[in-house]
Amino acid sequence: VIMTARRPKFSSADFLGGSTQEKAKAMETYISYCGSYEIKDKKVIHHVKASLFPNWVGTNQERFFEFRENYLLLTTPSFKVSDKRLTGYLMWERCTKTILTQC
Repeated sequence: VIMTARRPKFSSADFLGGSTQEKAKAMETYISYCGSYEIKDKKVIHHVKASLFPNWVGTNQERFFEFRENYLLLTTPSFKVSDKRLTGYLMWERCTKTILTQC
C-alpha cells in the first residue's frame, strides 16, 4: 500500500459515498497490490493477484532493488503516463527498534 500523505477526506462518511471528483482524487493518490514475488538478479518480480488498479491483476510488476546503508531503494522501469515517461522511486528505511504493544 502506497499513498500520498494528507489525502483529503470525502465530504460524506459513507464508505461508498463521495463525489466523482473525490473518488478520482482518492484513486490518483493511492496504489495497492498483493501477490507472490520472486527475486531474480537485482529485480523483485511481483506476481499480482489483486490490485486497486485492475489492469495489473494477473500481470508481473518488476522493480529494481538496491540496498544503501539502512535503506532499500525500489525503482520501476520507466513507464508512460499521458504523454510523459516516468520512473517511480520508493525508499524504505530499516527499522532499528522493536516496539511491543499489548491489545
